[in-house]
Amino acid sequence: MDAINTAKYNLRLACGLSELEPTDQQLRLISSEVKRRLDAGKHPSDSDIKAIVAKHCPSFGQYKYAAANPSNLTDAIRAAMQALGIN
Repeated sequence: MDAINTAKYNLRLACGLSELEPTDQQLRLISSEVKRRLDAGKHPSDSDIKAIVAKHCPSFGQYKYAAANPSNLTDAIRAAMQALGIN
């Protein structure tokens, strides 16, 4: 699994998203919003990141996965940002 698909998978598990989310576009929007906060000197917490994901992904919190082991969302977003070239 490549870095982008790994980030999508981790977000899906941690945020209870459908198998169709996040799309490439949603992941890019989420990553860009996190990047803007980082550029402003803010360090988004997992709660902040979940709020951003909820804003862009309508299925947020609607799914539960038996194998869900919510990873650190900050790490997942940073990996997605790096894979997308949003540094």
